[in-house]
Amino acid sequence: MLLESNLDQDDSRNSSISDPYTQYVCPLLKNESFKQTFSAFNGGLAQTLIGQPLDLCKVLIQTGQFKSPIEAATSVVRNDGLLGLYKGSLVPLLGVGVINAIMFNFCFEARRLILKHSETGALTLPQIYLSGTIAGGLTSFINTPVEGIRILLQAQPHGVKLFNGPSHCVAQIWKQAGLSGLFRGLGLTFARDTHAHGVWFLTYEYLIERSCGLRKCQREDIPLWELLVYGAIAGDLLWLSVYPIDVVKTIRQNDQFGLQAKFHNTKEVVKYIYKTSGWRGFWSGLTSSLMRAAPVNAGVFCTVELCLRNLG
Repeated sequence: MLLESNLDQDDSRNSSISDPYTQYVCPLLKNESFKQTFSAFNGGLAQTLIGQPLDLCKVLIQTGQFKSPIEAATSVVRNDGLLGLYKGSLVPLLGVGVINAIMFNFCFEARRLILKHSETGALTLPQIYLSGTIAGGLTSFINTPVEGIRILLQAQPHGVKLFNGPSHCVAQIWKQAGLSGLFRGLGLTFARDTHAHGVWFLTYEYLIERSCGLRKCQREDIPLWELLVYGAIAGDLLWLSVYPIDVVKTIRQNDQFGLQAKFHNTKEVVKYIYKTSGWRGFWSGLTSSLMRAAPVNAGVFCTVELCLRNLG
């Protein structure tokens, strides 16, 4: 399992050596929690840098501004230049690394607790799914406001500047709807993230286990290209398993507040999508999402694995 061999290792410190690197940095690098957090944080940075342009296209399609990723990307570049593809990226760039680190650590802690009550000393596939759902559910409380702000920033039509940046967006939401405005869509995010991350970790770990079994090798012996392929598959299955929920969530979080709000609950959003686009509306932007998910999740898992290998 991911990092299972590292879960029970303790810190080791050498207080008799006064060299600052040896005294402070080396013990930190031997701390398993630090290594996991650092690796997951870097995975989050990779996720944002690789996936932000395609995520922007996904949001623009889901909110009805464009019909295809190419149309969305072409329009953004024409109006705002290449940097326009990273519109609204400050929040995810700063936040996704932290969120990813928190989410992975939630998952590792859940696995530790499950292993304490395991008679075999190893995690089963259902237990891996369970640890992923726990991590996803807990992280959804952070994802909700971060994604809500990002969606409002990304979905601003060209030439219409509703928000001057993340801080202005937060201030406007707070002014109009308070804390509930920042957490609008929490139920949908929770439903999406619990199942999605269960599928995500389950798929990746199953493929890793299968590869180790067929090759009769250790996890660290799996080649880079396989890590990329397994991460890509896990990412696409994640989105296929929850995509309609994400469409509803995006439209709900992109709505106005107060008297200007078009929808007052999730049920109204679902009815609107079905009335205007039929069942296909719940899969709007899927192509863009799958195109994004493959390289992004390949990058996330590969970055995490390689960081852990290099940290020892």
